Amino acid sequence: MNNYNITFLRRTDTAALVSVLFAVCAIFFARLNKCIFAAAKTAWRWLFAPKTYFAGDGEGVTVNGLQFIGINLLAAAVCVLLSISL
Repeated sequence: MNNYNITFLRRTDTAALVSVLFAVCAIFFARLNKCIFAAAKTAWRWLFAPKTYFAGDGEGVTVNGLQFIGINLLAAAVCVLLSISL
């Protein structure tokens, strides 16, 4: 029968610290990669999915995400042009 003694050192060697740091970074980057791809997939779906927006009169306007972004950029450009004082 083998008796294995567990010894706890007061100092850890550099290789152990580097390997733990590498494992933590690998887990972090794997989860970050998963989240980034999920967000990109959701954004890509939103860009092309038609949505209907309703005004106060009850009549809806159907636009997709690209049109929505284009309308907002156009409105922002008009606001910037109107805010310039000569």
